[in-house]
Amino acid sequence: MADRFELGDSTYRKLHRLMEANIQNVVGGALFAFCNIRSNEMESLYHKTNKTLIAGNYWLQLLEKMVQSTRPIHVGEPFIDFKQQIYQGDTLQFSDMTGKGKPACLVFLQNPSCYPEIMRQLQAWKERYPDLEYVYVSSFPDIDPFTQLAERLGGPVLHDNPLDNSQSVKWAYRVFLQKSSMAYLFDRKGILKEIKEFDYETAKSSLMFPVDLR
Repeated sequence: MADRFELGDSTYRKLHRLMEANIQNVVGGALFAFCNIRSNEMESLYHKTNKTLIAGNYWLQLLEKMVQSTRPIHVGEPFIDFKQQIYQGDTLQFSDMTGKGKPACLVFLQNPSCYPEIMRQLQAWKERYPDLEYVYVSSFPDIDPFTQLAERLGGPVLHDNPLDNSQSVKWAYRVFLQKSSMAYLFDRKGILKEIKEFDYETAKSSLMFPVDLR
């Protein structure tokens, strides 16, 4: 299963479909840990899951807890506030900078291999919206590509611990189970305008944007 996951592209999608088709049995539960579980499909997957299998599966337990304790965020809705530790710094309250007249982009750094595509896209947005402020969320903020993003584009890197459910930004935005990196773009009023995903399947074709952030 791990080998199939590493192959990516068509095999990656087949693995996900296989997991969905078997979500009612132990095969689907075993495959769950290897799939990229997107935030927008968690509710559906959870309701399809065989609830008797959850007690014996760590990843399904996380899915259940996340669905029950968090909410999805959709385009057109206000940001979800949080307070988190800045890597080698103080704490950041997201509401102190978001919705204050400048657009903001919350970037979840899940996979260093997505770095080139993320950098290209974030640079393009920065050129289009010079006052755009970035916040990077990582469980490994000392990895070079992540620190390079902050150095080149500005913005704090948050040291997020997904196991701390009470404070984790990844948990609040339902990115904890996701293997692909994400970017959430908020307008000057703090309203979510667009969501961008960076992973093995989408890195080759940059979709979404531009949008009006005024």
